[in-house]
Amino acid sequence: MKNVLQSFLSPLCYLNSFRYSKIKATPINSPSTRFKAASRHLYNQLTEMLIEDCPLVSLDLGGTLTKMTVYIPDSQKSRVILTSKYSQFYRPELSFRAECVMGTYLFFVFHNSQIQFVIDFLNETGFPFDRKRVLRTTGGGAYKFKSLLVSQTNYNNLEIHDEIASLRSGMLFLTALKIKNETQKINQKQEEVHHNDSPFEELNFFDQVPPHSKNGNRNRKNVPRNWIYPVLFVQIGSGISFVKMDAEDYERVDGSAVGGATFNGLSQLILGQDLEYQELLKLGQSGKDKTTLTVGDIYGKNYANLISDLPAAFFGKPQHNERKDLVYGLNQMICVNVAHIAVLNAKQHGLKRIIFSGGFVTQFAEEQLDFGVKFYSGGTIECIFLRHDCVVGSIGAMLGKEVEYQEVQDKIGKGIENIVNNLEEITESEIMNAEVVFE
Repeated sequence: MKNVLQSFLSPLCYLNSFRYSKIKATPINSPSTRFKAASRHLYNQLTEMLIEDCPLVSLDLGGTLTKMTVYIPDSQKSRVILTSKYSQFYRPELSFRAECVMGTYLFFVFHNSQIQFVIDFLNETGFPFDRKRVLRTTGGGAYKFKSLLVSQTNYNNLEIHDEIASLRSGMLFLTALKIKNETQKINQKQEEVHHNDSPFEELNFFDQVPPHSKNGNRNRKNVPRNWIYPVLFVQIGSGISFVKMDAEDYERVDGSAVGGATFNGLSQLILGQDLEYQELLKLGQSGKDKTTLTVGDIYGKNYANLISDLPAAFFGKPQHNERKDLVYGLNQMICVNVAHIAVLNAKQHGLKRIIFSGGFVTQFAEEQLDFGVKFYSGGTIECIFLRHDCVVGSIGAMLGKEVEYQEVQDKIGKGIENIVNNLEEITESEIMNAEVVFE
């Protein structure tokens, strides 16, 4: 009798595992059912965000940069007035409006030395609009600036979310929403990549992203996007975190103290000049590879089938001391070494994809990271970049801890359920340019 009852209830229990609620997913194998796991998170995330029906803001306060996410529902567009002094921090290439989120996302990036601009922004734009008066934040700077933000803004308290959890939450949100052109990779010529047999040829069931450039004209290759998990997520901020990430779980598996703050500090010391972080990144991108000792410099052009222009020793040519070339070499050294550590971690954990994210990931960094991953993995590991790489944490902080809300008779509940169901049927979510006017 017990066996009969179990056989009858088993299918019902299986179907129940796909309800949109915060439950541990059963083992799943195909992308279509895997997407159900992400959509459960998405349902709860959208519920938490849309039920407020007011403009929301969240901050990711890192060791160097503060990233701000502003969400404005379509019904509340007139409530947020932006003044021209904040236009210098606005990131129009990242900001977007989308039907699937019923509103507009605006993104701003400040240096931590400009924290007063963050405070002024919150006060002058009227935040908070919600009754809770709790500012959602993540990052180490949230602890550093907590008392300042509470005492000088209209917020009563800071809600500080775990950094890694926020990154994962932001990743799940962007991938479950299927934001157009979110995941990208550099399109290299075949002869530039060794061991060209792709381990992903059998993954023909994935949707493909058309080429897209967020930093100017650049070759892009289509990348599997409907389901990229499990993946090694590498966050390059002031320091570096290596996170093994799946839709239902995550684990920080490694870290490095050689990151963006290292680049910033060593650049200042080498140049003997105090330059802003973004200025240093731009200076490095204008330089050339003149400080690196290559294999060809040591062995000559034709030795044992070695590629002559491969790096053998970074800063092995100290006689080349032009400012922009020194910064270029430092940036290259950090990127290639980060890629090497990432590949070692990916191999150790059996992962075939690496996503690089963070404020350090510029166009130049992408090219160096891509080279490093291809070289050290022999072309067996895929190197992926996010369009919203530097604001993933602040997006995740806004979503909070996900609130279960399953009253499907409610108007909001029904609307969100329709969004989630529709997303399962489409290839990607179209996004539009954000309409912003600075007065």
